[in-house]
Amino acid sequence: MKVKTEELKSVIKVLLPATSKKDLVLQMAHLVFQENEILAYNDRIAIAHPFESGITASVPAESLNKILDGIEDKEIELSADDNNLTITSKSTEAVIQIETEYRVVEEYFSEVDFDAMEWGDVPQDFLDNMALARLSTSSNALDPNNLYCVYVNKECLDSSDGYRVSRIFMESDFEDSFLLPSSSIQDLLTFKSFESYSLEDSWIHFTTDNEVTVSCRTGAGDFPDFTEIIDGFEKESEIKIDTKLIPALENLSGLVEGESDFMKSVNIELKAKKAIITGRKEGVSVKKSYDVENSGTATFDISPVFLAYILKLTNNMAIGEHSALFEDNDKFIHLVQLPV
Repeated sequence: MKVKTEELKSVIKVLLPATSKKDLVLQMAHLVFQENEILAYNDRIAIAHPFESGITASVPAESLNKILDGIEDKEIELSADDNNLTITSKSTEAVIQIETEYRVVEEYFSEVDFDAMEWGDVPQDFLDNMALARLSTSSNALDPNNLYCVYVNKECLDSSDGYRVSRIFMESDFEDSFLLPSSSIQDLLTFKSFESYSLEDSWIHFTTDNEVTVSCRTGAGDFPDFTEIIDGFEKESEIKIDTKLIPALENLSGLVEGESDFMKSVNIELKAKKAIITGRKEGVSVKKSYDVENSGTATFDISPVFLAYILKLTNNMAIGEHSALFEDNDKFIHLVQLPV
């Protein structure tokens, strides 16, 4: 069957987050073609994407992606027998061996009945707010309090790494509460929006406007209630941070250690006419000074990427006895611990 090359490339790009880079569990690094859709599953994320291919085959995602990247022809022809998938275009003929023994991906989807599920609406600003909430999660996937997750608490998103606390309010509510691991949120953020969701056992399922189904394994257990900490904040002073710092903060990622940009932290010393930012990583310490106009003084540690994000929303920072608070009316609250 002939298909448009760019269309298949774009579909595979959507599916790749649900594949494993290494086939530690056989077939989880594969894409499964099923005539009118393509499936991917890695025990953490599962994606079913409509696509008319006319074939049934399980092939290594990485190999297929590399072959397609090298094809510039507008159309390709896909054909499959019991052993191989053949890709043919004007300039290319490629053969990929089909996985015939293991059926892990198919088994997962065969046990999920999307039509029988009850579906609710997803707030339109869910993913935008999730991108902000994720910045306060812990990198410790074994955290006993599930701080490596964002807690979707119906009307708001709560997150914390033990030093920061974020609460972000959505424009509408979920009907359910659930935990989303930060590692999976990164993959969910590759989508523009979700239209509906269904919560079932240890999975949450989302649908998009083009009928893609995205499933994500949820966290198990409880999440701390930070309401008392948030409500207990008492402002002693307030600082307006110069937003001219934003470009500098966005470019500081390479100066500090961390598994990802949002887990990296710098020390910021604010003065009336200056901001001094210190970043450290193994064997290296860099201190940079910026001429800015702040309305007060403070010293604190924070993710530079996170602060840049916050300053685009508000540059008001309230100072308490041991913490600082960023707040934008009823949209979000963020507390960061100050050095004692």
